[in-house]
Amino acid sequence: MKRLLSLAPGAILIVALFLLPVSGALAQVTITPGISPVAYDVCGNAVNKATGDCVAVNGSNGNTVTVQNGATVSAGWGVYGKNDTSMTRATAAASNHVFIYGAVDTVMGGEASSTASGFNATVTNNQATASGAGASVAGDFYGGQALSSGNATARAESNGVLVELGAAVAGSTFGGYAYCFSGNCVAQVVSNTAAITGGTATDLYGGFAVGATTATASGNTVSITGGTVSGSILGGLASTALTGTAAIASGNTVSITGGTVENGYIYGGFADSPTPAALGNTVNIGGNANIGPGISLYGGYASNGGPITNNTLNLALGGVTVDYLLNFQNLNFQVPAGLGAAAMLTVTDTATVFGATLSTGAKISVTVSGPIKIGDTIVLIDAKTALFGMPDSAVISPQGYGFQIDQTELANNRLVVKVTSMPPVPTLNPMVLALLALLLAGVAAATQRRMATMRRGR
Repeated sequence: MKRLLSLAPGAILIVALFLLPVSGALAQVTITPGISPVAYDVCGNAVNKATGDCVAVNGSNGNTVTVQNGATVSAGWGVYGKNDTSMTRATAAASNHVFIYGAVDTVMGGEASSTASGFNATVTNNQATASGAGASVAGDFYGGQALSSGNATARAESNGVLVELGAAVAGSTFGGYAYCFSGNCVAQVVSNTAAITGGTATDLYGGFAVGATTATASGNTVSITGGTVSGSILGGLASTALTGTAAIASGNTVSITGGTVENGYIYGGFADSPTPAALGNTVNIGGNANIGPGISLYGGYASNGGPITNNTLNLALGGVTVDYLLNFQNLNFQVPAGLGAAAMLTVTDTATVFGATLSTGAKISVTVSGPIKIGDTIVLIDAKTALFGMPDSAVISPQGYGFQIDQTELANNRLVVKVTSMPPVPTLNPMVLALLALLLAGVAAATQRRMATMRRGR
């Protein structure tokens, strides 16, 4: 049904609000400019007008909420594709989508909150999009948020956020967020995405998990192809620093192929707990990315001396400058044509090239796009303050070049490789050569016969 709302003197406000039955019917909720300012929560699962809060409706998923350009939701109120909160059951929000074209405070594609012990909270496949120059988010911006208490799990999986076409997000942006209120609670963020293609954002997190006993962040992604990000960027964060035991950040990715990033830390994966681990995280930089001032690059971080292994930097852009380079065990350089004597990566402070332990070296791989010859050198890292560690001496060349690390340059805090050999010239199998010889002989004989025939015919 449709509901007429009058929220301010002299204003006639119409919202297309389909109230959701427990059976799980879908809602299409649109906030128009005439409603401004809306002073209550905007929810796919309807609003309790007495309190201004969302109505908890178990099973009502797949909702769409739109705040149009020119519409405003007042500070202190949220916009939710679905908000499911309960003290007596497990909660869930799935496949909801929020579109922001106007001015709002906090946004969640979907939220599930189980405030009593023993009940799980799960958010899956929820999306939030801020689009256009009229879109502004003053608070935090979530694809999905799961909150749970003791003896339960808070899980956010396959949720996403998108900032595009000039939208502005002032708070932090989370693809997926999972948080535990109290003990014996597990927080999990899996395969969530935070993306910006245009506009502005501050801190970006693919997945953010804070557990009471354990926390995991795995397979989450941050993608930056345009716009400006002024703050820290984390593929996945897992923390149990206050009360828990284990936190693992694994297989998370940050990809920057356009836009500008500045004034923050970039982590593939971040783990903070008494027993943390940062494993197999990746940072990709290339395309038309602009790495601005005040940026530090970390493949992984693990507090309390936890393992940091198999984290990778793929750098396909020359002339990049950062403050710090730390905790990458694999450094893959895709050298563009025309780099010349410039460095692929300049580090104004400290760079490390350790392997999985302080006694091993990072693996170095070099791929070149332009012509090179024996004796040419390529500056991969120029660390202005310090370069710690000894990289693996066997430089990998997928193209078959021979590279050697210049030890003198290494002592001067520069990782430089010299071309020592060219890729081998392909050779044909002897049997193939024999067959080609026979073929050519046959072609020559046929040509001679044709020419003899032509002479006789004159």
